[in-house]
Amino acid sequence: MKTIIKFCCCLLLVGLLAGMNSCQKENLVNPSETGFNEDLQTTPTNAKIRVVDGRLAFDSMEDFQRTKETLNESQDELEIWERQFAGFTSMRNAFDRLTVTESESMAERIEDYPFATIIERDGEKYFESPIPNPIIQSMVNKESMIQIGNEVYKFTYKNLFKTSIGNLSDLKKATDSRTPSTVTKQEINRTINELSDSRVRSTVGKCENSYRAGGRAYKLKGSVQRSDDILNNGDAFIATKHYRRGAFGILYLNRIPYMYLHVKGHFRLFDNHCPGDPFKWFSRYKTGGNVHSITEVIVRNPVDFGGCPDGALEPLHDGAFWSEYHGSTHDGKYRICTIVCEPNQRCTNH
Repeated sequence: MKTIIKFCCCLLLVGLLAGMNSCQKENLVNPSETGFNEDLQTTPTNAKIRVVDGRLAFDSMEDFQRTKETLNESQDELEIWERQFAGFTSMRNAFDRLTVTESESMAERIEDYPFATIIERDGEKYFESPIPNPIIQSMVNKESMIQIGNEVYKFTYKNLFKTSIGNLSDLKKATDSRTPSTVTKQEINRTINELSDSRVRSTVGKCENSYRAGGRAYKLKGSVQRSDDILNNGDAFIATKHYRRGAFGILYLNRIPYMYLHVKGHFRLFDNHCPGDPFKWFSRYKTGGNVHSITEVIVRNPVDFGGCPDGALEPLHDGAFWSEYHGSTHDGKYRICTIVCEPNQRCTNH
């Protein structure tokens, strides 16, 4: 009888241990199930990241930069990377899920939605995310905030705010027109010294293809930009976007059956302290179905520029950047706009 009792107790103990082990596994990232590449598997351990009140918290700026560099090399796996963090919704996810109808309903109360904004450019209004770089978008939460060390950052389209974790309530109150004394503000410059827009910001080039179909106005738009702030760090990004004009005359991002983005040309580092003129040739081709935009980040990686750690990116005048799609929801036509950079000349639209 004692033998039977001992045997049953052993079985019960084995079962409990197996159950505990099963529970532990549910909280771990399983690379074979998530499909992470090797770099992404090591991100949570090499760069210490926690979720605090719905925002990502990095132990240090080095952890943030290390993670950013990893994501730059795996731009097609941002969604997979985000799934590791329970309780976190990125700005990218919150914004990309919106339909045109949802965006229109938010437009009158845009200040209530930190992950969206309305930008005036060249006499037009665009419903956009405050952060155009999808890498940073994926690391910032839907409240437009991120924590690095003991400091918390908050983005708007115009500015980057920062304060210590003890003054978080003041940071939440910060706006473009009001900055509490405990919060510092850095203006975000989007500039590559080329085509100026109505806000006296600049882009290296842009192209547009406007059309009407089914009684509505649409626009295909391509752009090459750089956003200079302490977190973006001089990277450039190329984007193709499709819009539909809606309520209040605003252009809202509108999904289409298929979209293409092409990048082809040299990029160089300027304002650097390295000898010579470091540059690199980039060629990219990206596609997507049922999307409203595609963006490719061109990273200011020292390895690509002869080890030079300084300077920001700008394209040389020897390449072309295509934004194109086919299969409009109304007329099914293929359309394209192209930015061409001729040698020693400004970029032009075609």
